[in-house]
Amino acid sequence: MYEFFFSVYPELIRGIELDDPEERGAVCGAVREALANALINADYLGRGGISVKKNADEIVIENPGSFRVDAETAASGGVSDPRNAALIKLFGYIEVCGGVGRGIPSIYMTWKNQGWEIPEITELFDPERISVKLRLRKGKRRLRAPLAIRTLEREKIIVEFLTRNPSASLMEISEVIGTPRKQTREILNGLIDKGIISSSGSGRCALYMLSR
Repeated sequence: MYEFFFSVYPELIRGIELDDPEERGAVCGAVREALANALINADYLGRGGISVKKNADEIVIENPGSFRVDAETAASGGVSDPRNAALIKLFGYIEVCGGVGRGIPSIYMTWKNQGWEIPEITELFDPERISVKLRLRKGKRRLRAPLAIRTLEREKIIVEFLTRNPSASLMEISEVIGTPRKQTREILNGLIDKGIISSSGSGRCALYMLSR
């Protein structure tokens, strides 16, 4: 499993080029989450195996098995029923995945921030399989929301996330809203100034939680 992940992942992110190194890091992190999720939620007693395909502008990852929570709930985050809980611990130890219920929301948000087509997550039958399609191309042309509106959207996601999770680090929240850590810190500081959230600790040990 370990060798499979670390032989496939570098090939998936090869050729992903963005001007901003932190944005590229967020995209690569989302691809990492998608691959880890497939391995964590695969039914290894089911028909077929893990399938990973990549072309110039698309990545498709499939795993045997069916949804254990509905796709809408998985996309909103915070609720998860992983099929192979031990693998979450394994990937957590090597800092590969963000944790239970955090992977899919961070993938959606990262793709949204890039203006790419929305990730497509599909449940297939006979045999049962889950397919995740990540298109590395722009979606239909649309007006970009003003910065103030985008910030409010991210603040809402952070508050909802901290409602389901007692506390979270800067890195965890950055993965959930799909923004670089510097930008995430600015949004968090804004929420602290408004009295909505508070923090404890400092530096990498800092944790954020809803104000009481």
